[in-house]
Amino acid sequence: MRAALVAPLAIAASIGAPVASAAATDEPIRLGRSIGPVAVGDGVRAVGATLGRGRLVERASSPFGPVVVRAYPSQGLRVTFTGGRATYVQARFARYRTTRGVRVGAGLAALRRAYPGVARLAPRLWMLGRLRPGGRVTDFRLGGDGRIREIGVGVVLD
Repeated sequence: MRAALVAPLAIAASIGAPVASAAATDEPIRLGRSIGPVAVGDGVRAVGATLGRGRLVERASSPFGPVVVRAYPSQGLRVTFTGGRATYVQARFARYRTTRGVRVGAGLAALRRAYPGVARLAPRLWMLGRLRPGGRVTDFRLGGDGRIREIGVGVVLD
């Protein structure tokens, strides 16, 4: 498959992060578009104004421009910027949920009930959206216990 999923598959530098909620209020995940206050396409400065500087996780280069990954641990978010724009946003706290109620900590059965069209890409990776250049996707990464550990939204770059 020629298409590459933004940075999560191309730059899969994963750090352990808590799954517990940092706040009691739910924040929306808009499939393929945004998680909480961060939208795919937001600039580095806009995200920084909302979430603060964050912690630098990785710096790399790609055919699409410089890649910078920043973690925002207090928000349970991680953002990959490519060419100065957010191309992948990942949630690790249960306070973020889709409009159909799927959140970090939910099981695979709940995901499949809420989104019958969800596709399995790998044993622990499920996805909604179009896996082709410019397509918007939402991925669900499961832990060994079969529960969602991370939810990400992004744009396919190639």
